[in-house]
Amino acid sequence: MDRSRPVEPILAGLGLCLLLSGILAGCNPEIDQSQEKREVFRGRLILEKDPWVVGQTDTDQIEFLIQGGTYSFQFLTFNTRLCDSKGRAYGFGTNQVNFTPTTILVGNCDSLHVPRGYFQSAFKGDSLYLNKFDTARNIRYQIDLTK
Repeated sequence: MDRSRPVEPILAGLGLCLLLSGILAGCNPEIDQSQEKREVFRGRLILEKDPWVVGQTDTDQIEFLIQGGTYSFQFLTFNTRLCDSKGRAYGFGTNQVNFTPTTILVGNCDSLHVPRGYFQSAFKGDSLYLNKFDTARNIRYQIDLTK
């Protein structure tokens, strides 16, 4: 073994390799994509329990949070008497989103009519519009939100 070579250049080269591998790992697109941004929308939900009868409409102020494929509806007022819910949102960002509740925060509220299923959706700048007419239950949901 040649002891005349100094150890510092070898350690410096090893340090440089570790630094480059750390930088390259930080540029991995899979890591960047896994950190999906949380978006918060606020606005109103109009619930028409029977759209063909006058006086069957209630309106609540809500907060809608979405991150990745999960969502939550939180009611800030309690006119519709709907329960808060969380779950999976399939197709968010398209013209149709499917809400599948996995958690419904029950109490003295209506857990049967929380937003679920396919909603027509439209994005206009920072505004989000969701609309659904549930023919089986004769209920219309209109949700107008902004960031």
